[in-house]
Amino acid sequence: MDEDRADPFRRRDFVKLTGGVGAASIAGCLGGEEEDETEDGGEAVIRLSTSGEASGTYAATQGIASIVNNNSDSVRVDATPGDGAAASMGEVDRGEADVGYTENWATASYVNDEEPYNEFDSQFQQLFHAFAFITPYGTNNPEWETIEDVMESDGTPTGFLTPPGSASLEANVRAFEEAGYFRGEDYEVANIGFGEAADAMSEGRIDFSVVLLFNMDPPPSYMEQMLSRNDVHLLSWSEDTVDAANSVDGVNVRMQDFSRFEEMFSSYEGPEYPAFFADYNYVTAQGLIDQDSMYKMMSTLHENREELAEIHPYLAGAGEDESYWVQQPLTQLPFHPGMAEFLQEYGLWNDDWEIGDE
Repeated sequence: MDEDRADPFRRRDFVKLTGGVGAASIAGCLGGEEEDETEDGGEAVIRLSTSGEASGTYAATQGIASIVNNNSDSVRVDATPGDGAAASMGEVDRGEADVGYTENWATASYVNDEEPYNEFDSQFQQLFHAFAFITPYGTNNPEWETIEDVMESDGTPTGFLTPPGSASLEANVRAFEEAGYFRGEDYEVANIGFGEAADAMSEGRIDFSVVLLFNMDPPPSYMEQMLSRNDVHLLSWSEDTVDAANSVDGVNVRMQDFSRFEEMFSSYEGPEYPAFFADYNYVTAQGLIDQDSMYKMMSTLHENREELAEIHPYLAGAGEDESYWVQQPLTQLPFHPGMAEFLQEYGLWNDDWEIGDE
């Protein structure tokens, strides 16, 4: 799922933090000439591409670049905007970027050789945690208390399951199928973006919706609008529905306490509700980054993690917990050998994990 919002991290703050560190541009996923990779003074250059210029992901990667570039003489990171998770994997596959990002559903699709990920030729390797995309479901219909009430109601309710074309939408649809609820039969999907959700619920064009949270931070403004303009309460799921959803490879539904946001909802029975978790991690491909450069990049970030945590909310966890880097690893992918060396050096390695080839 890619962000559909402007980020509160302001350009002037970033320039102040980085001292005006620039970013080299690279070709987008639709073609164009790739800019030559350069090395200044023997520095290894790591090209990092993620999401659009207004996204939190891109702002966070600018912060990562600033920490590395201001504190390392041997590695430089060039953070550039991209077109989201799937597109960034394509750039890495074509060698147009060294680092992209992905989440559990896309990773499972890649490992299982499913379209469109079966077109990639590279052997992807995981690096470190980016952010968690957390989506419980809510409704403004006071008669519905569970997701089963929604799906088994009279008529065909319409839901906002994340924007069209997103990996999260596909994951949600497949999870509901496994639970016995089918798109077009038991419910319809609204083809809208996050910014339209508030109006769509107020106008009755959607009957239930995901409630978007990043890393359990306060909801973005468009979600706050939906909650403030509608009497929304969260939906519970039966244990059978949760188990069925989690039987789908790449789907991760977990119980989560949302009581810190209790005042945003019309009622809150809690304390926990089920939510889809898309755990985003940065990835590379075998052969793009040498082991020593990746180890030095990660060591620099780790040693300056308190400063890193102040740059952007997505990075806040880096200053609170040393295990931030691997809080939700994509265990279907091997770790880059330089990342594995870093994790071993700092006592964060799990012997159940796999190390890829350089």
